[in-house]
Amino acid sequence: MRFSRKTTPENLSLEIVKQYLRVDHDLDDMEIEIYIEAAKSYVRDYIKAKEDQELDYALIIPTLSLIAHCYENKAVNIKSTEKIDGMFKGVLDMYRGDIL
Repeated sequence: MRFSRKTTPENLSLEIVKQYLRVDHDLDDMEIEIYIEAAKSYVRDYIKAKEDQELDYALIIPTLSLIAHCYENKAVNIKSTEKIDGMFKGVLDMYRGDIL
C-alpha cells in the first residue's frame, strides 16, 4: 500500500505504520495495532473532534509520531515529554474545537 493524500488517521494501515517505524517482521503487529487505535483516539479526543468528523490529512504526522513514541518506549509515560508536547501543541491545537 502506498501513502497518498487520501490517507488520513482513520484509514492509517498497519502496513504504512510498520514502514514508518521501519519494522519488517510480524512479531509486534498486535502491539502496533493497539498503538494505532490509541493514537487515533488520543488525537480525536485532544482536538475535540466529533465522532463523525473526518480527521484532516495533516493530523497523520502527530498520529504517526505518537505511535512511534509508544512503540519505541513501550509506554505512554516518559520522563521528559517536552519534544512530544511541543509537536502536539503546535499541530493539534490548530484543529482543536474549543480554541478560537
